[in-house]
Formats: sequence, structure tokens, C-alpha cells
Amino acid sequence: MWPNRFSLDAIADSEFYKYQQEFFRGLVQDVSDTTYIYAQLFSYTGMKLPYIVFEGVVGSGKTTQSKLLADFLKEKFPDRVLWTREPGSGEIPEAIRKVVQGTIYDEIMDPITETYLYAASRAQTLRKIVKPFFDMKGIVVSDRSYLSTLAFQGYGRGLGLKTVLDINKTAVDDLLPGLVLYIKVPPEVGASRAKDQKGDKFESQPIEFHHRVEKGYDDLSRMPFLKDRFVIINGNSSIDEVFVDVKRETLNFLKEIKYK
Repeated sequence: MWPNRFSLDAIADSEFYKYQQEFFRGLVQDVSDTTYIYAQLFSYTGMKLPYIVFEGVVGSGKTTQSKLLADFLKEKFPDRVLWTREPGSGEIPEAIRKVVQGTIYDEIMDPITETYLYAASRAQTLRKIVKPFFDMKGIVVSDRSYLSTLAFQGYGRGLGLKTVLDINKTAVDDLLPGLVLYIKVPPEVGASRAKDQKGDKFESQPIEFHHRVEKGYDDLSRMPFLKDRFVIINGNSSIDEVFVDVKRETLNFLKEIKYK
């Protein structure tokens, strides 16, 4: 759960923090930011929700895999599986999706504006769609999560983790992914095969942007708060071969959390 209050001194004194400090220094601007970010992520523990999210660079194939998984799970758990996407799923989130990434404007959207819009869509989806489904003991499969914003806006846009976490901590609250399936493909491959019929401004970004996003995901995969939740799936194989890995990791996860 995202902490509303925490002791920076207590965290800074912990042995685990000291061990990880050098790693986090490589991701942020100074030691104060390092301590802040570690404090934000320190309590990412506790019971894992049956909340499976797919992440990846543009064109990674994550949307295809997320829908395949949802269909597969619906056969095993009828009426207990929900597929969602971020931004989107619901009238308000879909309207925000069109505003933030499906509309061409004469002016350039500021990255901060972009990040707040994604957080607004996320807050609505999580509270009005995802949480009620968890309350009914369901499984949620999501195409993207707040980790996308950390990668795309934090790294791709250069806002940094601290800014993105500040904007998202209230939107996300304690609705955190139990399993993250990162479909990993080279940015060049993803960019060459990406096509969104409704338009996606990220497709037109220079390849350097996509490499920054890739680095964001690579850094996230090594962070302590995701160490037992983040799984890298090789996305260079065929759709069927990738799905074999997706099913295996998902079934192992559901077994781990004793979902029946």
C-alpha cells in the first residue's frame, strides 16, 4: 500500500536500504530523491491480489497476449475474469484515452499534463471497475498499469520516478499488481510492427524515446519492490510460443496465491 506517512530516518537507517542505496542513486538525481523513492516503494508488500498486468514497449504484443490469457482464464474460472486496459475500460477512462493519446493537437501536450491524464483514467478504472471485481473475488487481467507511466513518462519523457510516483500514489492506492508480465522485444521490432487503428502518438516517437522506455522497464525489473512480481517473457517468438510462457507463469502465480 502507498504510505501516507513514513519515516525517512527509519528507512535510511535500515541495513536493507543501505545495501540498495547505490542502485537507486543510479536512477535519481540526488540522495534525498533516493530516500524518498525508497520510502514510497518500501511497503510494496503484503497479500498479492489476483491482478495480472501486461507491460512492454510499443508493439511488444502485450495486448494480444493479455486477451489470450483472459480468454484462457475465463474457461477455467467462468464469470470470474475481467479484461481491462489502461488508459480505458469505462466511459470516462476511454474518453481520457482519446484525449491523451488518440487526438492530434496543434500545441504540444506537456509531459506533466500527460501524466495527470493517465493517472486520472487509472483512478477511475481502478475504483469503479477493478476494485469492485476484486470484491467479488475475481481475477483482473490488464493491458498496462501504473508501471507504464513510470517507464513512458518517468523515463521516456524524462520526468523521473519521483514526479510520476507523486502523481500516481493517490490514484493507485493499494490496488497494486500481483503479477507483472513484461513482454520484452527490441524497441526497433516493436516500433516496426505497432499499429493502433485509433491512433497512438507514441508510435511516431523517435527510436531514442523507445530505448529510454526499455531502460525504464529494465530498471524496474531489478527493483526490490518488484523482485517477486515482475516476470520477463521473451516476446520474439511466435504468438503461440509466447503464450505458453504466459500461461505457465500465470498458473504458477495463481497457485502461489492459492486462488481457486
